[in-house]
Parts: sequence; C-alpha cells; structure tokens
Amino acid sequence: MNVRRGNRVGGVTYAGCGVDEKQVPCIHVDAGQGRDVLKHCEQSCDCNAESVMFSKDTQQHVLGLLEECFPASDVAEIIGCSGRSMRRWLRHFEENGTVWRDPRLRNMHGDAAIRNPHLTRAILTLVESKPAAFLHNHVDLLVALRLDYPESDHRYVSAATVYRVLRFHQYSRKKIEQLYAESSIAAQRAFAVLFNEIPLRCVVSVDETHTAGSDMYHRYGRSLRNVACVLRDRDTRPTARTSTMMAVTLTHGVLWSQTVIVGSAQTADDWRLFFQCLHSQMNTYFPGLPWEMQPDACVVLYDNAGIHD
Repeated sequence: MNVRRGNRVGGVTYAGCGVDEKQVPCIHVDAGQGRDVLKHCEQSCDCNAESVMFSKDTQQHVLGLLEECFPASDVAEIIGCSGRSMRRWLRHFEENGTVWRDPRLRNMHGDAAIRNPHLTRAILTLVESKPAAFLHNHVDLLVALRLDYPESDHRYVSAATVYRVLRFHQYSRKKIEQLYAESSIAAQRAFAVLFNEIPLRCVVSVDETHTAGSDMYHRYGRSLRNVACVLRDRDTRPTARTSTMMAVTLTHGVLWSQTVIVGSAQTADDWRLFFQCLHSQMNTYFPGLPWEMQPDACVVLYDNAGIHD
C-alpha cells in the first residue's frame, strides 16, 4: 500500500489523499473484528467526507485496515470515506462476502440515478419541454421507454428517483408550475377573453379546503367544579384530516357540498365523486347556443390544477 495525503499516486485521488489501486491487496477480513472497531466510530468519528467513488479494492482495503485494529476515524481520514460507508461495506461483507449489496449487479457509484447522464437528460428534457406533466407522468413515460427500448438503462425509474433528479437540478414543484405558466401565456389570455364572455349566472364556482385535525380548536383545559370551561386550544387527541369541496352559484347559492376524510391530500377519486353528485344539480350546457340563452349554473370553474394528476 502506498498512501500520501493530498497527493495523487498512481490510480485514484480521493478527498485528502491518494491511493495506488495496483498496490492494494485483497485482504481476508474478519467481519466480527471490524464490527467491533466500527462501534466506536458511530459516536466519536466525525466522518462527513465528500461523496466520491471508491473502487472494490479500496473498499476491501478499508475492511483490511479495520481488521488490523486501525481506528475507524484514522481510516476515514486516510481513505476519505465516511463512517456510514464503512459500516455499509462491512454489513454487506457479513451478509454475502462482498462489498456490494447485490453481488450480481455489483452496483457502483456511477450507477446512481443522479450520475446517470441518459436518465438525467431524459428527465430534464421532459420537464423543460412538457412542464404541464406532473411527477407520475414523467415516471410512466420513462417506464414506457424502458419497455420499448430495453437497451436503454431505465431500471432506476421511480417516483422517488425522478424527484431526486429534479431536486438535484433545482427543479421544485413550484418551479415546474412556473415553467408551465410562462409557456402558456397565450392560452391564459385566450381563456381570460373567453371567460369574460360567460355571464356570471352561468358559472358554478368550485373550491376545496382542508382541515388538519391538530389545527382544530376544541374546548380543552381545566376549570373549577360547576364552572364551564371556556378555554379553547388544540386538542391533543388525534382527529382525522378532512377535505371539504363546495359548489356555489350566483343565482342558486350552494349547489353541493362534500366532506371526506383524506390522507395527505385530496385525490382525483374525491373529485370524481364530487363532480358526479354536482352534475345532477347543474343545468345542461348547449354547445353553439349564445350565452344569453344558456341556462343558469351550467359551467364549472375550478382552479385547482394539481388535483387532475
């Protein structure tokens, strides 16, 4: 082994050191002994090293140093890896005798989704050309590409993968919606002109609001006997999260209201159920008929575009 801190020696240069891969031997590792050394690293080792690529020989060399009872903090400083990486390599070695999670795939750092140029290019091209598509649409399209073009590597495609790549390149959900708004200015102007022609009596305005259980105020507190408790505070008891949708018209007032218990947010199924019930209370729109002759409450105005995913 040839180690020089801060220098390049032979093969690969790491954060703060250089290691010659050709001189790194494949050492038999006693996993139990290495595990004892790493127990101290979890508390005492400040191993916040920069994410770099490590070869198989380097990973085995780390396990060899741990077997020889080198302090885990010194090994992390010399190699430039983190204590978490060392614990992961040791755990994989105990499970299957290799430093990989799956010996068949032999996953490397270059296989990560963020470092996959083809996958990254595909995701960024979609979000820039079709910002109206939401997260699951990106995933569905990439999975379809995987089926149509099996020679391309799309095995990492999932909702979490797409979100990770977008976040890594500073594409948040709000930024994607901003891109869509900027790319559809002409359509927005055309919609504004069309909506101004619709009489207000024909419009059914629909909106949704949700209430988290922890945000609801109840009578909660202590008081003297025979004295009513007037203190209102957040109830510590768990309360279901609810979503309320309401349709209001200028001439008929409230046409329909619906409250459902939801998980994290309202879904498209809740919208379909609401609209199915609202449809029976609305009048019918007649295509081609002038707006002056259209019946009241025949057009739905709903501005929550995110629900359509």
